[in-house]
Amino acid sequence: MDGKPMPADQMKAQDSPKHRRVDQTDMEARAAIASTMRRFGPWRYKLAMLAAATAHRSADRASLLEHCKGIRRELDEARSEMVAALSEAPARITNHSRVNDVAKALDDVEARLVAVRRELD
Repeated sequence: MDGKPMPADQMKAQDSPKHRRVDQTDMEARAAIASTMRRFGPWRYKLAMLAAATAHRSADRASLLEHCKGIRRELDEARSEMVAALSEAPARITNHSRVNDVAKALDDVEARLVAVRRELD
């Protein structure tokens, strides 16, 4: 060739520009964990309030335990929803670092909840 571009009507099929496929893994992982991610702020706030309340012996222990039970239920629901959202996802999604980070964050919230419950016992 002489360095000049070939007219489009003379190009062979193998000479046509290839279409790039954009990796959607990050977007798909974010979608799978979105509902769980929205819950972290409220959980952390509630747990901070509960931890502060346990320091005051005048706080109603039964009420605090009920709040702990509510957070436990929400945690269990979030884990179930995340498992359901990821149940048919390919390994590239289920093993994504964002998904793993959310699983670790759920463990952290659970550990904080256990610590608050321990203070109430």
